[in-house]
Amino acid sequence: MAVIIDGLDACEQDKVLQMLDTVGVRVLFSKGPFISIFASDPHIIIKAINQNLNSVLRDSNINGHDYMRNIVHLPVFLNSRGLSRAKKLCMAAPTNGEAVPAEGT
Repeated sequence: MAVIIDGLDACEQDKVLQMLDTVGVRVLFSKGPFISIFASDPHIIIKAINQNLNSVLRDSNINGHDYMRNIVHLPVFLNSRGLSRAKKLCMAAPTNGEAVPAEGT
C-alpha cells in the first residue's frame, strides 16, 4: 500500500513535525508493507522541522536535514527547468494524435 502525502509544504509550520511523526509512527508500526511518498518542497519542510525541533529538542544536535534523512530513504528531486519544459511539451502536444516533434528539430 502506498501512502501519498502531498501539500505538506502548505501546512502550518507548527503542524509539519506533528504530521510527519503521526504518519511515521502509523506506517512503522503497521503490519503491512507501506511505501510513503512525500510530494513537497523539501526546503520548506526542513525549515519547519528546524523551527519545531528547536522547541522540542533544545540540547540535541539533530536538525531538519538529519530528521528528513531518517524518514526519506530515496529522495527524488525535480528541478524547475525540467518541470517548465514538461509543461511546455504538454501545452504544445496536439490533441488529434499527431506526434510531437523532438526538441531541436
